[in-house]
Amino acid sequence: MPDLSRGVSNSSGGEVSASWSTKAMLCCGIIHFLLLAYCAHQDSFTFDEVAHLPSGLFHWEQGRFGMFRVNPPLVRLVATLPLMWVGYQSDWSSYSDDIAVRPEWAVSFRFLELNGVRSFWLLTVARMACLPFSLLGMWICWRWAGELFGNRAAILAATIWCFSPNILGHGHLISPDVASASIGIAAFYSFRHWLLSPNWSKALLAGFVFGQAQSARTSWIPLFGMWPLLWLILRKRARCQQDRSVWAEGAQMAIIVLLGIWSVNAWYGFEGTLTPLGDYQFLSKSLGGGGPEYHGEMSRNRFRATWLGRLPVPLPREYVQGIDRQRYHFESIDQSYLRGEWRDRGWWYYYIYAAFIKEPCGYWMVAGIALVLGLASSDCRASWREEVFLLFPLITMLVFISSQQGFNRHLRYILPVFPFAIILASRAALSVGRGDWRVTAVVLLSIGWGALSSLSIYPHSLGYFNEVAGGPQCGHRHLLGSNVDWGQDLLYFKSWLEAHPEASPLRMTLYNEPVVTALAGIAVPNLLPEPTPGWHAISVNNLHLQDGRYAYFLKTTPVAMAGYSIFIYQLSSEDCLSIKADSEGHRHGRPFR
Repeated sequence: MPDLSRGVSNSSGGEVSASWSTKAMLCCGIIHFLLLAYCAHQDSFTFDEVAHLPSGLFHWEQGRFGMFRVNPPLVRLVATLPLMWVGYQSDWSSYSDDIAVRPEWAVSFRFLELNGVRSFWLLTVARMACLPFSLLGMWICWRWAGELFGNRAAILAATIWCFSPNILGHGHLISPDVASASIGIAAFYSFRHWLLSPNWSKALLAGFVFGQAQSARTSWIPLFGMWPLLWLILRKRARCQQDRSVWAEGAQMAIIVLLGIWSVNAWYGFEGTLTPLGDYQFLSKSLGGGGPEYHGEMSRNRFRATWLGRLPVPLPREYVQGIDRQRYHFESIDQSYLRGEWRDRGWWYYYIYAAFIKEPCGYWMVAGIALVLGLASSDCRASWREEVFLLFPLITMLVFISSQQGFNRHLRYILPVFPFAIILASRAALSVGRGDWRVTAVVLLSIGWGALSSLSIYPHSLGYFNEVAGGPQCGHRHLLGSNVDWGQDLLYFKSWLEAHPEASPLRMTLYNEPVVTALAGIAVPNLLPEPTPGWHAISVNNLHLQDGRYAYFLKTTPVAMAGYSIFIYQLSSEDCLSIKADSEGHRHGRPFR
């Protein structure tokens, strides 16, 4: 088998001890947990959580998985398990099995109405159940970085994870983004240890964790081909007398895949497993077929009249239907936003650009130092197989996700590649104490800069943008959607209203479901499209609506903000007249002031 185990020794002789590395990891873990727990209590329902919460309870109660089928149920089931004991009210009468509709939204609105303001407490409990996922990701990065580059690198990896604004912003939510990243890197870590010394116990563990990754998010589907390919690439050329080991490893590789499939089925209670492929009804063109006139008729199935249609699918029915629904969404031509531009479909570089401006500049400097060290010094590289084992999934997943250009909206889609990048970036710790104090200072200052930059806007980490982007106040000029405003700041807006009774009359347009706004006790008239005197609260997503109805606010300065996603303006009669005059001048060819 390949020698994956050769790490990098620290020739400086100043490597920290394993006990100090463990203590640093525990410290980072405690800090990270507390940071996440506070956000879990303070933030309102984000857009998808409105449906995730009741969907998980529906799974437990009904034993069915048609709610929110576009994502597997693992994270929802974990999140809502504590709620089975604390009590809640439910009404599933509006549920429908129709694959052409998404039943979770109607059911979810009814759930929130039944539970009222207590829904916010139920959300907090569910979020707390998901915090261990993020701690798992931190621990795996710490272990893996330490095995490759030493204890300093382990501490560096844990620190980056601990304070990453994207991990903090999504790690306290019941959406599957950080959980899938953590379970995914845990799966690769277990697979790596099987490659180091193949045996049946390690194969069973790798297969089990592989299945959990598939059950957290379907973005890990490429692992079905990626892992066998990595095994073939990374194993040594067997000598003639060792040929029998190839067959043993091949059998274990097959068990890993089969156990992963079994684990996915177990999370779904084997609902619809082994349904013939031809019996499905598909929405997507990929699975349903159809020409240019295709509009997603659900009777489509390109396999129905073929021999493939008779083959039983070894996956749960709703898992397959969820893949189809996701393909349908990505195939649909939808509007995407980047740097003030709306257009059909997306950009191939969208996720790279988003990561560049939504991770701290200090962290990018650390990554740059790690890259230079890896290219310039063989002493700072692990075995080529170890390097490939990290780079291959990072690049493959990034290319795979970036290729889905039906629409671009969410950096969170590439969170699964973050752990691989963090482990590779931890290589920068090898430059600490190796002779040149200036390099050591740059690394330490970069880490400190990154952490302080992230904490400077905490607990509003979801809206973080680095200094290159102009900070979180300017983030909406680069990206929209969950990158800046996912409905998380509603309760902060409520607190602002209570602290400013003089803000009247006030109108608003927010990126929240009306039922959630009502639960928060906010009863404010809707914002008018034309400028009117008074106070106005507007979501930054709505500042950039494609019809431009509220674009006039972009020419004025907000007097306050709720988090970084709700801007609050005060317009006088004179301001309104000036805005209208500028608008008229713009329509007649004069420059807009």
